[in-house]
Amino acid sequence: MQQKSELPEGWKSVSLGELVQPSKEKIEPSENPNLKYVGLEHIESHKCQIKGYGFSVDIKSTKTMFHRGDVLYGKLRPYLNKVCVPNFDGVCSTDILVFNATSNLNNYCNYSGSLLKATIFPLFEEKLDIN
Repeated sequence: MQQKSELPEGWKSVSLGELVQPSKEKIEPSENPNLKYVGLEHIESHKCQIKGYGFSVDIKSTKTMFHRGDVLYGKLRPYLNKVCVPNFDGVCSTDILVFNATSNLNNYCNYSGSLLKATIFPLFEEKLDIN
């Protein structure tokens, strides 16, 4: 049995599912043609940065909506560590998981973004069925 390590004062041990849940908020781009669009090609590997974006007017199919401060995680080829926290609202590729902030953690975006871009999470995520 694995022994739990001691946590700093004021911290508590919780499962990842208690902190984050993938968003199910979908949107038809044709209904909001001026939203910024983030695809995997717009997220820089290993850097937690967005290097550009398109617009929803240029895409056709249903996409996932995200909001400023959400954590975006590229689920395709997880070893590329495509994770970012946008400072704007928009839509993203369905190859990107959107994790909305919950009230359970004050520093959610910084913690979750760091966890998801850590080397171990992509290895673990490959074993999960996160769809």
